[in-house]
Amino acid sequence: MSAVPVRDRSLLLRMALSGVLVLVGYAALVVPLWYYGSPVVAFVVGVLLGLGLLFLLSQGHRLALWTSRAMGLSRTEYPNLYARLERLSRQADVSTPGLAVVPTDEPNAFTAGSGDDAVVFVTLGFLRELPPEEQDAVLAHELAHVKNADALVMTVAAFPTTVALLLVAFGLAFLNDASFWSKSGRNTAFVGGVVFLAGGALFLASVAAVVVLSRYREFAADRGAVAITGDPTSLASALRRLDGGERETTRRPNRDARSLTAMHAFCVVPSGDWLPFFPALHPPTEARVERLRAMERDAESVR
Repeated sequence: MSAVPVRDRSLLLRMALSGVLVLVGYAALVVPLWYYGSPVVAFVVGVLLGLGLLFLLSQGHRLALWTSRAMGLSRTEYPNLYARLERLSRQADVSTPGLAVVPTDEPNAFTAGSGDDAVVFVTLGFLRELPPEEQDAVLAHELAHVKNADALVMTVAAFPTTVALLLVAFGLAFLNDASFWSKSGRNTAFVGGVVFLAGGALFLASVAAVVVLSRYREFAADRGAVAITGDPTSLASALRRLDGGERETTRRPNRDARSLTAMHAFCVVPSGDWLPFFPALHPPTEARVERLRAMERDAESVR
């Protein structure tokens, strides 16, 4: 069976936007430290930030395993699930990712890592509550994320937010140490104010970029899943079930919900309680379902 083209054509544009945000944030943090502070401190901070980003990009799948307390799934214990994932991977024209299970009753799924290091995470609730056709639809959604390197793109896009928070912290430190009774103190206060405002502006810009990219990538992955399976109905049903609309039980233990909160941005539907002041990273489930229904209607009109 031939592979289905599911790659998101805007991948390069999204990666370029993420890269620009990283460079802007990196320069906004390091340049003031270099010019007004200590070049050694600026160099050390810059190197540490670079190493941190490289660690997240190369070890994201291992970090996800640790934070979610996930365990690798045995092929002998779940041969049917592995066979279906391999079939869907061939359809998506990607290497078959690893499989891991998160020990929570909340039904959900997400992907971490990219390329040969990609791992698809499913929960015990996912395995218990979703029928096979809906599991296939969600797995195809995650494979579309793998195809589009979404975990890598979102990691890079979210990195300037960390830089922005550091800028705000450095700006406040400058302002706290400034003395307005001397020229040098007023210069320090000026630098602190500039750094603080730059950090705030970068934070708002990076958050907006993360929200837009996150919502767009979910719609793109939904389209990719339909391209792989040809079954928008099963994905729509799965989304409603995962979001609580068609589940046999709405019980979500607090302990279990917290085990997925760290991976909130990567889950197929929102997991647990998110920061109340932070915009929703996922499109509304009903909006996604309506788009899938429109795809189904379009497909039926062609038949």
